Amino acid sequence: MQTDKKEIKTGKKTIGTVFSEWYNVPSYQRHYVWEKDNIVDLLDDIVYAVTNTPHDEYFLGSYVIQSKVDGNDLLDGQQRLTTLFVLFAVLRDMTNSSNEVKNLCQQYVFQKENKLTKAPNRVRLLYQIRDNASNFISDCLIRENSINDNIGRITDIANSKKYNPTICNMSKAILIIQDYFNDNQHVDIDDFMTYIVNNVVLIYVSADSLHDAFRFFSILNDRGIKLNNSDIIKSLNLQKCSETESIRYAKQWETMQEELGDDFDRFLSHVRTIIIKEKAKNNLLDEFEKLIFETNIIKPGVDFFKYIENAYSAYSDLYEDASSLVAENIYLNNFIVLLKHSLPATDWMAVLMSYYMKFKLNNINLFIKKLACKTIGDWVCGESPSRRIEALNKIIQAIETKSDLEGICSLDIFDFDQIAFCQNIERDVYGKAYLKSLLLILDFIYNDNSSSKWNGLYQISIEHILPQNPASDSEWCKDFTDEQLSLWTNKIGNLCLIGRKKNTSLGRLDYIAKKEKYFKDKIANFPYTLHIYNTYPDKWTPQEVNSNQIELLSVLNKFFTE
Repeated sequence: MQTDKKEIKTGKKTIGTVFSEWYNVPSYQRHYVWEKDNIVDLLDDIVYAVTNTPHDEYFLGSYVIQSKVDGNDLLDGQQRLTTLFVLFAVLRDMTNSSNEVKNLCQQYVFQKENKLTKAPNRVRLLYQIRDNASNFISDCLIRENSINDNIGRITDIANSKKYNPTICNMSKAILIIQDYFNDNQHVDIDDFMTYIVNNVVLIYVSADSLHDAFRFFSILNDRGIKLNNSDIIKSLNLQKCSETESIRYAKQWETMQEELGDDFDRFLSHVRTIIIKEKAKNNLLDEFEKLIFETNIIKPGVDFFKYIENAYSAYSDLYEDASSLVAENIYLNNFIVLLKHSLPATDWMAVLMSYYMKFKLNNINLFIKKLACKTIGDWVCGESPSRRIEALNKIIQAIETKSDLEGICSLDIFDFDQIAFCQNIERDVYGKAYLKSLLLILDFIYNDNSSSKWNGLYQISIEHILPQNPASDSEWCKDFTDEQLSLWTNKIGNLCLIGRKKNTSLGRLDYIAKKEKYFKDKIANFPYTLHIYNTYPDKWTPQEVNSNQIELLSVLNKFFTE
C-alpha cells in the first residue's frame, strides 16, 4: 500500500477484504443501473476463471472511496459493489448453497446486533437519502430467506416502471442472478464463492478529502459505470452546504437528473454558456471550476444550486412542461418544436433560456423569431460554426445588459448578410444542411399558429416532387426537357417535407398518381406540403415549379427580413 503527500491511499484488496468494510452510497451518486448484459458478463467471467484459472487473480476493476469514521462514501464502483451485494443475498437464499456459503454471504450483506461485542445491526451497503432503496434492502435482502419470502413483490417491481430505478434494477438483478445459477447448475456455488472471496480483486483509492477523491476519480479509467460531469459538479457544491442544505439540494438534483437522464450534462452546458457567454474551451467540469467557481461569478454551494434551480425552471417551462404558460402560447410552442427539429441544441437553447430567465414571456414571440432568423440566416450564408456561436453569445451578453427587447435589438446583433441569404436560397439547395430548417420555416409560415398546435414532428424526410430520376417513359420526361430537369430538380420550389420514408418506386410515379398514392393522408402535419397539394391539383410542370419557386423565395425573404 502506498500513501502520497495528499493522503490518497491506493492498493489491492480481495473481495473478502472489501466486504469486511462498510459503505455508504452518497446522495449525489446516481442510481444503480447495471442491466442483464453487465451482470451476466461478470458471472460468466468469474465462472470461466473458477474452471480454467482457479489459482489466478481476477481483476474486477477499481473503486474510489472517501474514508469516514462511520463508513466509506462510495464515489466510484457503486455498480460493481451493489451487484456483488445483491449476488451474496441471492446465493445466501439459494437452496443448494452450503451453510458455510449462507453464513458468509449473510455476513457480507448484514451484521446482526451482538450485545456482548456491542456490534449494532448494520447493512453492509447503505443507500443514503433514497428511502425506497433502503426500505427495499431492509425488506427483501438483509434477512435470511427474505428473497424467497418476497419473490412475488420482487418480480412485480422488476416488471414495473413506477418504482425508484435503483430498486427496480436491484429486483431485476436478483431475478437475473437466480436464472443464471438455475440455468448453470453445473457451477459449484462453494467453489464459486471461494474464488470470489479470495481471488477476485479490486484496486481501491481512498482519500480523507472528498475533493482529492474526486480529482483522482476524474482521471481514473476503469470498466465501471462512472460518475459524469454533473455528478462531480454536484458533489463539489454539496461540500459547501450545511447538512440540511445538502440533503435538500441532493434530492432536488437527483430529481432533475432523473427527468433529463443523459441530457442533464447538456443542460449544464447550456447553463455554462449563459453564465460565461463564450465558446467552451475545456471540458464541462474544468469550465465550471475554473471559470465560474474560482472566479466567484457564482459562489459554489447554495448560490450555485439556486441558480441551477432557476435555470432548470426555465428549461422545463420552455422544453418539457406541457402544462406551462409556454405551452399555452401556440406560436411559441410551434417555434420551439420547429427549432428542436431543425437546429442543433447548442445553437439556440442557451440563448432562449437566458431571455426567459430574465424577461419571462415578455415579447418572447418576437424574440424567438429574431433568434431563429439570425441563427438560420448565418447558417445559410455560410458563416463558420465558431462565428455563429460567437454571434449567439453576443445576444446572451445583450440580454444581460439591456432592460428590454428594444434595447437588445438596438445593437444590431440579429443582422445577417441578406444578399448572400437570398442568393443561396435561389440556388440548388438539396443536400444542404440547412434545407430542413428552411422547409420547416415554410411549414411554420403556412400553419395557423394561433390555433393549430404542433406536438412534435418525427421521421421527417425531404421529398422531391419532380423525382430525381424519372422513368424515361413517364409524363415527367414529356413535360420537362433534360435542361429543365437539371434546373428545377434540386431547387427549393420542388422540395417539401413528408412524415416518413416511403417506397421509392412510388416516389417516381407521375404527378396525379403520386399525389393520390404517395402524399394523400400523409401530410397533415406539414402545412406547406399541404399547400402544394391544394394549390397545384392537376399538374406539376416547369411552369408550376417556377411559380412555386417565386412564391417561396418571396415568402422566405419577407419572413427573414421584416
